[in-house]
Amino acid sequence: MAFFDEAIALSIAQEAERVRGAILAVPVADDLDADLNDLLDGFDDAVATAADAPNAFGPAVLDLCRFVGRENDPNLQAIAFLDALAGAKSEDDRVAAMTDCAFVYGLALSIVRKTFAARQDALGARSEFLVAAGAVQNVAGVHLGADVFDWLSEVVGAASSHLSETAANRMPLVTVETAHSYSSTHLAHRLYVDPQRARELVDRNRVLTPLFLPIRLEGLAA
Repeated sequence: MAFFDEAIALSIAQEAERVRGAILAVPVADDLDADLNDLLDGFDDAVATAADAPNAFGPAVLDLCRFVGRENDPNLQAIAFLDALAGAKSEDDRVAAMTDCAFVYGLALSIVRKTFAARQDALGARSEFLVAAGAVQNVAGVHLGADVFDWLSEVVGAASSHLSETAANRMPLVTVETAHSYSSTHLAHRLYVDPQRARELVDRNRVLTPLFLPIRLEGLAA
């Protein structure tokens, strides 16, 4: 991707703030801190020299997104990427599209590492991912060319297929109705013959106390 307008340096500086927000939103593990700092140093250099070498920005962003997508907590990092994709962008469509492509790449790496308990969880994540990625694909095809569009389509397709396969191998959620409000331990024993799964019911239904679950709730099929 070649850029010839020196004014693009300003747009790159604006996008750099969006990148830092997505990358630094999730703390990296202590043993990886030095690696992230090295990548951030390279990224800062690319931003600082954007007027003379604007083409260095894209690879630097991609390296950062690849790193945190592979190494950070996948749940938190996926949220950070989704937030960044929905945030304000530079007025230069080319630079914004390049940043968004890197975000989608990082999001794909994060989302395939997530753990999904239920089929609906995986399908919901897939739907949310495809909506976010689809918007970027359309813009990438217009502003960054066929090669970038094809590359991003492969990334999105691979992540989507993984989530579909994951969903197919997970139990579905079912609605459970009881005549009375029971404790999570009691219901976990009745539903699964395993009181250790009580926390699962509490988390799934977002109840305030495990002592009284609603009479209509969701749980994994037994």
